[in-house]
Amino acid sequence: MKNRRTGRAIAAAAALTIAAMTLPAVPAAADGETIVPYQVLVLGDSISTGYGLADSSQSYVSLLEQSMNQKVTNLAQDGMTTAELLQMLQTDATVQGAVASADVILVSIGANDVLQPILDNDVVSINDYDSISDLAAAVKANQLAFQRYLMKNIPPAVATANENINNIILQLQSTNSNAKLAFQTVYDPASIEEDETGLSDSAISTLNLFSSGLVYQFLEGSLNGNTLVPTGLNENIRNQAEAGSIYAADIYAAFKGHAWSYTNISNADVHPNAEGHAIIAEVLLASGYLPAVTEPVYTLGDVDGDGKVAVEDAVATLTEYARVSAALGGQLTPAQKTAADIDRDGTISVEDAVRILSYYARQSAGLDASFED
Repeated sequence: MKNRRTGRAIAAAAALTIAAMTLPAVPAAADGETIVPYQVLVLGDSISTGYGLADSSQSYVSLLEQSMNQKVTNLAQDGMTTAELLQMLQTDATVQGAVASADVILVSIGANDVLQPILDNDVVSINDYDSISDLAAAVKANQLAFQRYLMKNIPPAVATANENINNIILQLQSTNSNAKLAFQTVYDPASIEEDETGLSDSAISTLNLFSSGLVYQFLEGSLNGNTLVPTGLNENIRNQAEAGSIYAADIYAAFKGHAWSYTNISNADVHPNAEGHAIIAEVLLASGYLPAVTEPVYTLGDVDGDGKVAVEDAVATLTEYARVSAALGGQLTPAQKTAADIDRDGTISVEDAVRILSYYARQSAGLDASFED
């Protein structure tokens, strides 16, 4: 009996989806408690996609969602550079729309401009090694050639990245002058001097020496009178913050000396681990830009929080049901689950999706609609 009932519900959902899509959209008069969604947008690189984590719920974006009890729009892409983000902001209509409607925009960018050419180069490429010890040994064996490479190639990369970041800020402000902007500074994945690594061989010491010398200047600016770059990458971000253009979420400072603990560098992977993502979330929450919601607030049926009950809300409900049924784990926040649980039985089901579609279809046809039986 249960399978037959579910089958009929799925058939009804499919039929209602087709029918609803042919009807004119009318804003829904929602039941339950209503709030204006707080729109948070994430832009940037693989730090924001959660690359390298075994569980996506450990990413800083997911941790922020849990803190706010609402979904964050994440348009970050693995491998993105400052030039690519700037171009996307200038040409991608979807991204431009997301920027225009955002209250807060969180940006992680610049690592692929500066750190990637440091770690993947013609002298010593990180992609050729599976452990930090082997990578460090290769750096030590090719120390002079590696140093020449860095001094020749990285300063112009920093200058270009700084120019692009400044233009990214201008582009974001042009599209949405009201949004609060928070830019992460770029951490140094080889800064491990304060971690108890248990490693004392000279190869690791050599790698850390590069970190505290050349890499420091590329990110932070001049050191002991040396000026390899006019302005370091992070120095530029902090200058923008001091000018009032952005908030600088200082991930560099939070990670300094603890890259062994906060990243996967022991496996020759520079991305943050779960502990590192927790640190990033803490730094961003400290900005005061993001609300902490302790009790779920919702509009019944408005699962995506866009202010109306529509087909997309039913699709999100069905997707959650399918993921949970397949033991893949749900993706909705507590507030979204409350909005999707139409019959208030504590579970997300096909029947809930059907009732959302029925509500939408009646509203669209100009008929009275209610989630009450």
